[in-house]
Amino acid sequence: MRIDVNMMEHFQKGDMESFYLDVYPSLLRYATRVLGEDQAFMAEDCVQEAVFKVYQKRTRFNKPIEMKAYLFSAVHNEIVDIFRKNDRQEQYASSQEWVENSPIDSFLLQETLDLLYQAIRQLPDDLREIYEMTYERRLKGHEIAAVLNVSTTTVARQKSRLIDTLRQQFKKNDLMQLLITMILV
Repeated sequence: MRIDVNMMEHFQKGDMESFYLDVYPSLLRYATRVLGEDQAFMAEDCVQEAVFKVYQKRTRFNKPIEMKAYLFSAVHNEIVDIFRKNDRQEQYASSQEWVENSPIDSFLLQETLDLLYQAIRQLPDDLREIYEMTYERRLKGHEIAAVLNVSTTTVARQKSRLIDTLRQQFKKNDLMQLLITMILV
């Protein structure tokens, strides 16, 4: 998610549309991931409520990073409220580690995932297709080979090329190298 000084100034003057369109996808992915499958349908409500809270306090922020941190904290708090309101004791208890470690850990993870998704959007079509089938649709190598009408060896080579390409994009960022390895391998 990108919030620059210009965007923040427009938002502080009341221009909500461009701000919302830019921050919404990232916050929605974050909320959906944290809420899990059972509660993912509540993610949009969390994001909308968080953006509304930031809008109400929009003149109090001096730097874009302050606004960004507040947004993630607001989404985080909305999620905690959902866990509490739904009286999902088991889910809430299992999320205590996340709640205790949160906003900073979750913020960093989401920022990292945003960078990764941005890099994935810039991949050539064939590699993006391999990424989608492997990591989003969770297809096995032989299933991908059948869909693409290629050998499983070709699929394995393309997966390797996908990971190498992403690593190249983050060549100077050791943390991203490590995360790509952890997430995709």
